[in-house]
Amino acid sequence: MLPMRKPYTCAPFTIYTDDATGYTCAFRTNALGVYCGYVGVPKTHPAHGLHYCTPWNDDAPPPSEIAVAVENVEVRGGLTFAGRFKDSSDFDPELWLFGFDCGHLDDFMPLMPSLMSHPALQKPTFKDEAYTRAEITKLARQRKAIEDTYAKA
Repeated sequence: MLPMRKPYTCAPFTIYTDDATGYTCAFRTNALGVYCGYVGVPKTHPAHGLHYCTPWNDDAPPPSEIAVAVENVEVRGGLTFAGRFKDSSDFDPELWLFGFDCGHLDDFMPLMPSLMSHPALQKPTFKDEAYTRAEITKLARQRKAIEDTYAKA
């Protein structure tokens, strides 16, 4: 029997303010050792409280223009998170965070070595802090465009 090893936990957040938008931004590595990036929008933002993807069932009402804009984001792998971190006091509780991760099929995941050696993978690359920050900047600009287009009255 193999000895139990301590599971990897998420690293602490690195939090900063995006100069161009004023939004709170953050990143950290997750339990797979890959970077995740987040942009927080204030309660006054039109996308505050929205999910990152629209429902996929036929009974759901058509999504609003804002919901479609939230989903149609150009960021690494698309959005994979919307909400608050209930276990974290690192963020203003009024912020609504949108996030993405760099742990997709063609991304190198340091804590998944067996997956990384699979013959179907074509030279996965590790997305580092600089890459993640650049994607966060793109995401912040896109959230700002939604705010400017659909500003709450």
